[in-house]
Amino acid sequence: EEEKQVWRPGFDPIEDGEELDFDPSAYATYHAMNMEWPCLTMDILRDPLGFHRTKFPMTMYLACGSQAQSSDENKVYLMKVSDIKKMKQEE
Repeated sequence: EEEKQVWRPGFDPIEDGEELDFDPSAYATYHAMNMEWPCLTMDILRDPLGFHRTKFPMTMYLACGSQAQSSDENKVYLMKVSDIKKMKQEE
């Protein structure tokens, strides 16, 4: 069976008509968030917790910009996401 990998935009090609699908076996963790409007940009902010983290639960800081229906409704979000746990992998 082909090994599952995370798709990396800008590095991994995608064919015309090809669809990406979430496969939990390719990820160590997953966290869904809902915003009032879609965020087309999201950056992980540098913090003093270390660059290469390996221990769970994890914490990260994000900056996002929304794409609202009207420009006066756009928002910039600064978020702390904490208590991120490792997903259980099926054997």
